Amino acid sequence: MTKSVAWLTFVALACLIASLFAQQAEDTHSKEELSNIRQIKWIYDNGVNSHKPDAWDNILTRDFVRHCDAMPQGMEELKGIEAMKGFLSQHFAAFPDWHEEITQLMADGDKVAAVTIGTGTMTGRMGEFAPTRKRATEMNVIMFRFENGKIAEEWITYDNLNFMNQLGLQIPPPPAVGEGE
Repeated sequence: MTKSVAWLTFVALACLIASLFAQQAEDTHSKEELSNIRQIKWIYDNGVNSHKPDAWDNILTRDFVRHCDAMPQGMEELKGIEAMKGFLSQHFAAFPDWHEEITQLMADGDKVAAVTIGTGTMTGRMGEFAPTRKRATEMNVIMFRFENGKIAEEWITYDNLNFMNQLGLQIPPPPAVGEGE
């Protein structure tokens, strides 16, 4: 057997095994978990990648909370649908070509975990930072908690320092101990 035939056989076998595991994973999820997974896929297609903050109106609970320690001070928790939509509107204005691909989704009860890869070019203002016209990529790890078929909470983390460095942005370090006294 030639190397290319062996390689193609290996790839075909790997795809078959992955397909079987994916089917088995779907078979082990409850109807609620599958519904929650579909909701996440839907909002990424119709809210995030379509740049439509209003798509979040019917998928978030009224008392929705987004937790993210990578955000600037005062934005670590966004509370409510309007706060989330405002954040997304600002993000899409700063990154008009923003796209986020879901690479992993897992459900357990009322929670769905996701890993996404987001990319975009900063052609608009991001908070206090002027556009850099540089492209950046970030990997997000997100946990969603559902209540009655809607997202009630979201915890998200990503490497903010790496993201800022890709954009050519620097956050001034705090003064050294003893300076300015």
